[in-house]
Amino acid sequence: MPILQDSAAKIAIALDTETYRLRTLTPEDASEKWANWFSDTHVAHMINAPRKRWDRDTIVKYIKQYDQKSGVLLGIFVRESQALIGIVTLTINHATRQALINVLIGDADFRNKGVYSDIRIPLYDYIFDKLRLKMLLASALARNHIIIDMMRKVGWKLDQTLPGHVKSNSDGTMLDLCLFSLTRAQYRAWRATQRQRGH
Repeated sequence: MPILQDSAAKIAIALDTETYRLRTLTPEDASEKWANWFSDTHVAHMINAPRKRWDRDTIVKYIKQYDQKSGVLLGIFVRESQALIGIVTLTINHATRQALINVLIGDADFRNKGVYSDIRIPLYDYIFDKLRLKMLLASALARNHIIIDMMRKVGWKLDQTLPGHVKSNSDGTMLDLCLFSLTRAQYRAWRATQRQRGH
């Protein structure tokens, strides 16, 4: 049986699909293009980000917040062009073997193009088989119907909806927050159905 990832050791990840590569990010990956994602009104609306100007230095500071042990930051790259188009964050509790996951497709040209569907299986396989985590946790604003529908289709369980739990950074209204979980067993059951369908 694989050994549980040592929480004191940095986690270095490099996963490939036919189209994309997932790998651990470093300060050298910071760019103005990445900074512009957070100025995009669509991104700000979906993740309820505060309205502030990001630049490359802000991104460097953001990357350095992740120790790549309990806080893991990955980039989603197009393999052919090496362009960074999104990020994945994992906040890992090594004691409980749980992790909170967040995914952002920052490049507008790649939204709603199946990027997350393409990287999901290798990423989740790594999380459950290599890191030996037992459960993934996630949250989404109730207004983010695309993400919520996608999560429910791939085995995530909606555990709870918290009414008026998050304050909007744009207009101050209180937003509903949906809490999801995905256990290793639930993922493997979904994965088995995909194999039966030839996916």
